[in-house]
Amino acid sequence: EVLCKRGTGCEWCIKCEHCGKWNVPDNIEACLAMCSGDEGPVCMHCQKPINVEKGKWIAARPSEKDHYSFHIPRHVLSARIDPKKWADLKLAIKTYSPQKLANEAFGLSSGVAGRILTQREAMACCNPSKTQFDTCYIRDIY
Repeated sequence: EVLCKRGTGCEWCIKCEHCGKWNVPDNIEACLAMCSGDEGPVCMHCQKPINVEKGKWIAARPSEKDHYSFHIPRHVLSARIDPKKWADLKLAIKTYSPQKLANEAFGLSSGVAGRILTQREAMACCNPSKTQFDTCYIRDIY
């Protein structure tokens, strides 16, 4: 993981032929959205099927010239989207813990003791009536 972070951080990016938007599987929410199709990957924007073979590698850190690194989630490999393997991935989405799913299916770093908190989960915890940060200190609480 450390070496990967020092490298180019290439992502397999797929432009949707229907809506023209890019699909970049660089976080768990994007991966889950792309895997929401019943028969194969779909565009995370319009939910129409995407052709993973028409993607291309795009470097997240193109200034890194000494070390190439690649993020390869399972669902962007054309060999992994035949019906049986797609069914296996859908089962993994339903049964794996968030950490195992991130690591083994989506190729995302997640420690065993860690917990993935999605943006949606974080936003669900927010209190919309708060308009500023709390100003109390720990000593004021006790």
